[in-house]
Amino acid sequence: MTSPPTTLTLIRHGLSDYNLDGRFQGSGDEAGLSERGLRQALLVGGSLRGLPLDRVYSSPLRRASESARAIAQGAGLLPPIRHDDRLREVDIPGWEGRRHSEIRDTDPAAFARYRDTPGAFEIRTGGTSRRPLVELYERASGFLEEEVLGTSSSILAVSHLGANQALINVALGLSEDHHHRLQQSQCGISRLVFDDAGRARLTLLNDTSVLGEALPKIKSRKAGVRVVLLGLGERCVPGRTADGAETRRDRSVWTENGLDFPAEWFPGAKAFSLVDGAPDDALAGTIRCLRARDDRLSTVVVAVRPASLPGVARHLFGIPEALLAGVGNAPVFRMVIHDSARHGRPIVQAIDAESDRFCLDGGAG
Repeated sequence: MTSPPTTLTLIRHGLSDYNLDGRFQGSGDEAGLSERGLRQALLVGGSLRGLPLDRVYSSPLRRASESARAIAQGAGLLPPIRHDDRLREVDIPGWEGRRHSEIRDTDPAAFARYRDTPGAFEIRTGGTSRRPLVELYERASGFLEEEVLGTSSSILAVSHLGANQALINVALGLSEDHHHRLQQSQCGISRLVFDDAGRARLTLLNDTSVLGEALPKIKSRKAGVRVVLLGLGERCVPGRTADGAETRRDRSVWTENGLDFPAEWFPGAKAFSLVDGAPDDALAGTIRCLRARDDRLSTVVVAVRPASLPGVARHLFGIPEALLAGVGNAPVFRMVIHDSARHGRPIVQAIDAESDRFCLDGGAG
């Protein structure tokens, strides 16, 4: 008999005092939840009412443990909270408490290594060289192996930006080199589903809808292009162009297929496209052009059948297929990617393969 799947729901802590001040937090424990962070945690907790949970874990750091208590309060009855040291944030003592801008300005080479080659990033502590991201991933691997895999349980873990990124990447078999490619907003919800063999699917990434954000907020300067990939299953029946490519760049194709949606879902959207198969040169060129814009953020919306998603995401953004396994069989899904020349690499802001609210029948659903 097949065992029930194991699910791991991940939530980043709410907005902290250091978040408000633009300070690097790491494994330091000086920062607590701000008032807004407390409200975020209570809202997220309310959204979890009715979700069966067997175990709840939290990082022992104050901003995470305070968030976990507020989430438990908002959700009503939850199991006791277990604090696990392996869920702590990345440990870089020399940066803790300092503003991000100060770190970039005073040690640009080290900051660039942390950003561009996280697996090879080294620091010296007490005369010994350490690789903080490698240590973080080892902790994440230990937590998954000992607390999650093979348990057939529904588990909630409240943790941190880097810790959640590590847990997701380790579960999907991705290395530290992919560390900065997944966004984790304050109180964003992510979910991994594991089969009996321990294979993971990411069915939800950084869902901030309960916080009133249709799309997650851009982490840094609002520039470049945000691409919203909407998987709309076989409901999409685009007309073929002369060369066989199925791409349309006018809004009429959405209404023809009963896919109209409120304009506020995608404020400032520059184009609406429908793609089946590989993206054509015109769409790829449009994204490259908008990616280079440093003065504003543009939005492109692309409807794509699930079978075509790996090719589209890989061709346009180099997204690894392991990130897409959770949406392969979903009748509808949404994937949001922010790409800017300033970042150097695309960031996956959100994935949702769990809901059917993406305008299948018009309206917000």
